[in-house]
Amino acid sequence: MADSGGQPDDPIDEHDRCAERLEFQAALQELRRLPPQLQEVVVIRSQVWRQSDVAEVLGVSRQRVAKLLVEAAMQVAELNEQRHDRERPVASPRAARLRELEDDPPEWLTNALNSRPARSKSDGALILAWRRAALAIDDYRSQHGYASATDGIGPTPLDPAARRSHQRAEHAITAVEEERMLRKHGRGRAR
Repeated sequence: MADSGGQPDDPIDEHDRCAERLEFQAALQELRRLPPQLQEVVVIRSQVWRQSDVAEVLGVSRQRVAKLLVEAAMQVAELNEQRHDRERPVASPRAARLRELEDDPPEWLTNALNSRPARSKSDGALILAWRRAALAIDDYRSQHGYASATDGIGPTPLDPAARRSHQRAEHAITAVEEERMLRKHGRGRAR
């Protein structure tokens, strides 16, 4: 087949088609994870040209449609980022372990640190403190055989090496608590 200038079209690359199909399927999965109202507004918007048409179909104001579309875009972007994070190769066993702790935190970690903070530009210091503490606790537990299912680090051990590792974990837990207090009172860390 030729384009309007008489030149042959580039052959269709099956690899590109497969990649497009996979991306489309991933986008559909992300769409299904949105609340029903956001799913509806996104699907309708994909079929009509103007937001006023979406508003008419849904029986809401154009401003409401604009707000819903922004909310849907933000949620889809977050879901997309999470998917890319899961698919990204892990560079080291330590990074792989951190990912495990973040994706499916054990009860002992949740009890010690609460849940992992959501990703946002303003919470970068809190996320970093949480990650450091999670690894410090995990290091202590794995290196010194602490195996409680519910308690992160337990009482201070007598063995000097275990005590130092325990203290590092305690300090890391305290750093997370301090960072949360700074966030709670609306102040960023002084730099």
